[in-house]
Amino acid sequence: MKTIYLQRQGSTDTFNTHNAINTDLGYYIEVKTWSDNRYNIIIASTRKEDDDTKNKRIEITAVYPSLSDAFRRVEKELRKELSEDATISDTIEKYCHNNFTYKEVADKYLAVCFYEKSTETIRLYPENYCLVSFRHKGTKDYLQMDSATAEYLPILEEQAREYEIEKDWTCHRDKSEDFRRERFAWLIGEALKAKDCHRKFYVTDTLIK
Repeated sequence: MKTIYLQRQGSTDTFNTHNAINTDLGYYIEVKTWSDNRYNIIIASTRKEDDDTKNKRIEITAVYPSLSDAFRRVEKELRKELSEDATISDTIEKYCHNNFTYKEVADKYLAVCFYEKSTETIRLYPENYCLVSFRHKGTKDYLQMDSATAEYLPILEEQAREYEIEKDWTCHRDKSEDFRRERFAWLIGEALKAKDCHRKFYVTDTLIK
């Protein structure tokens, strides 16, 4: 059975499969929290199927005791209407690195890479390959430590450019080096997940080890 982790959409109480793990069912899933324990659920086909029974859009607005109960309704609709056996995790994935905090739901990172402070490296999970070494900044070894990481070089180069741009953002100028390096790991991880939504990951509160 596949477990789907929904990602918070911006700073709202809306959760969807926009860039989430295990979302290649061919359906977009969204759960939006309204007032008075009302939830709006959308399940919509993301690609045209020859089988018209799969080209469906399901929209439900109902009252549930909790967000978890709304997720159980999504699972029921997936099984009943679309013959898809999947679990919606109660864990919500953070939509952005360290931008917002929530009292009601403790959002988590689904980490596919992390910043290892003791070695000053960003490393791939679970292989523990070194993707970035800040100790080698300014040399050809800053990105791509060996042949095992060669396939990730285009992603690393693209996110390294973003990392350099963000250093000049007003909101980042007073942030610590650890913050910026953790965000670099998050940027790389988001790109890796966008390329492969089945990547192995671990659930965590921080991308720093």
